[in-house]
Amino acid sequence: MAGGTQPAIEPAMLSAPAAAEIDGLEKVTDFIMGTPMDIAHEGGFPVGGATLTRSYATPLPQDVAATFAYWDEDHETWQAVPTTISNDRLTVSATVDHFSIWTDFVSGSQQALTAIRDRAAEAGQAVAEWTTNAVTTASEALHWSIGNIFTERVELPECELPTPNWVIDLPTGTGVNDSVRFCAGHDAANPKLLVLKARANRGFGFPVALDAQPSWEYNSTSENGLGNLIEQIGNLDQAVGSKTAELLNEGRYVGAGEEISFGIPSSSLEGFTSTYLLELPAPSAAQFVMSTIAGQIVAWGASKVEGTLAAALAIASCGSALSAVTEVGSAAGAALSCVREGDEEIAQMVGLVLLAGGMQENAAGKLAGKLVGRASVALALLPTAINIADFTQEVGLPRNARALTISIDSIEATTDESWPITADGVGPIRLAHVEEDFSQIRERRYICSGDQVAWGVGGSADDDIGGGERGPWIQVSRVGDVQGDVPAPRTADGITLGSTVADLKAAGYYSNVDSEFWFTTLDGVVLTAVTGQGVVTSLVLGKEGLGLYGCG
Repeated sequence: MAGGTQPAIEPAMLSAPAAAEIDGLEKVTDFIMGTPMDIAHEGGFPVGGATLTRSYATPLPQDVAATFAYWDEDHETWQAVPTTISNDRLTVSATVDHFSIWTDFVSGSQQALTAIRDRAAEAGQAVAEWTTNAVTTASEALHWSIGNIFTERVELPECELPTPNWVIDLPTGTGVNDSVRFCAGHDAANPKLLVLKARANRGFGFPVALDAQPSWEYNSTSENGLGNLIEQIGNLDQAVGSKTAELLNEGRYVGAGEEISFGIPSSSLEGFTSTYLLELPAPSAAQFVMSTIAGQIVAWGASKVEGTLAAALAIASCGSALSAVTEVGSAAGAALSCVREGDEEIAQMVGLVLLAGGMQENAAGKLAGKLVGRASVALALLPTAINIADFTQEVGLPRNARALTISIDSIEATTDESWPITADGVGPIRLAHVEEDFSQIRERRYICSGDQVAWGVGGSADDDIGGGERGPWIQVSRVGDVQGDVPAPRTADGITLGSTVADLKAAGYYSNVDSEFWFTTLDGVVLTAVTGQGVVTSLVLGKEGLGLYGCG
């Protein structure tokens, strides 16, 4: 050391937060921990860093991972650093850039950790089961804890049976150990929609490929918020945002143990010739690492959004270091080195996204540092046997092991058909379930969405519209020339957008005076035709006297 002095080394008295973080680690993985040591030195720090080394009584098994970590007081988290195991596997070492409270963690299968414990005891080394005060009562002990090796096996998702009658065959399988578990059925709110659900039955996630345009989709991973995360990150850093989008498959990515579901109309399968309707390909090494540490951070106490955010940014920020890596252990090691070098920048970006989500500045900054610290520990301890074995097996599976085929009746083109306007509603949007049905209709051609749409649909279940108790309503409005592949909805009498006042009169519509509002009833439900320059510009079901619906 500088000046010939030696650092002071003594067993550390852990604070309550430091001990609590180790308690949290038990929920993520099985581990053995050396006694935390408080290392201090009053002189200058060596140029190029100092080397920490810890020796074990017997060689570490091949299927364990080990890391040194220090206690970060500012963010109240353990920060792992790149660590090497000697060729004889008797020591671990790391080059560090400061002294503080340091310890080592060893993680692996229960069998491997039990062997380490037993051999250490046989060699006369004290072994203590981890408790929050263990380091104060057994300063020379290895501390061990059997928690939960992070993996995932899930129940079969539940679907409303049967599938729509236009589906002839859609085999899903029921294997409890399948890497993805599927179900198929119909949408209770719209029985003509095919519903597909897929759950990731592993401790890591999968990209998702759907070869159809769904009417709606839902992803329990980060509560359907992956697209928003990608957008927010891209607004902060375009390059990192692009890499994040790649990792998260543009938002169609289902995390470990999570579920993604789709509502698919028959019209989106016109001319369907693909091999698979729904496929979850094997993840890349970077995607595997990202989704596994996301799950570990969530198991450690973070929310799904926080875990996904920290993991995705940690890996995305290290894109160049991982671009050519295909082996999991190498990917985790490269990512850990990158995160260690750029932890402040990564934490800052995590904090900014949390801030954009409404979190207070101080809380966002502290949580960001904690999340990045947990990500570093997860990266360091990632190579646990069951996950790597699962991943290695997954990469070797044939495509059809995680994919669905479909056989369907011949589907007639619907582009020249219009939605019917009846007392029940407009097309698939039911008057009695306006809010529910609108939440599931996602086809751009039917919703106000810009210049490419000739007509749009609006509606509400509010009872206080225009100052009166009016109940639910649906409105079809003209937002461009009524032309193109998808004609506007029409009544059984043929009244639609563009119909003339003469057409209305012939169909029995009435007006108190010759004005822009014309009325009729459909089985007791009022239909109002709003006209302009002698033609219908809007049709309102269930309301009298409403003005034009504002589209766009």
